[in-house]
Amino acid sequence: MATVTATYAPHTQSGFHVPPNKTLLLLANGLMARRGLAQARKQGRIDALD
Repeated sequence: MATVTATYAPHTQSGFHVPPNKTLLLLANGLMARRGLAQARKQGRIDALD
């Protein structure tokens, strides 16, 4: 018989909350995405995808 283990993730207890201002949320998400893309390019990860 297989043993099943569970992981406790306290960040999921309260659910997902977004700021009331959708424009601010979209702006922050866009900036974080651009930063991540720039880091991936700098590290050469983008070329590995091709």
